[in-house]
Amino acid sequence: MTRLARAEAERPVIDLDMLCPPGLSGAPVIREDRRDVIGVIFEEQTTTMYERTVIFGRAHHVDVCARHALP
Repeated sequence: MTRLARAEAERPVIDLDMLCPPGLSGAPVIREDRRDVIGVIFEEQTTTMYERTVIFGRAHHVDVCARHALP
C-alpha cells in the first residue's frame, strides 16, 4: 500500500504499489503484519508523475464496503 487517498466521491481509496490487471478485481488487500483484510481491489489507475507514466492498483477501504453492504 502506498497511501490512503480520497476518490472523486470523497470515499477513502487505497493506492497500491502494484499492477492490478482485470482478473484481480474483487481480491482482498491484506495487512501483512496482522492478516486483517483492509480493502478490496477494484481498478487500475494510470497517471503521469515526473514525466513518466505510472500504473497502480486501487482498492476500496473495508469501511466503505461495510457501509454499502446489503442488510
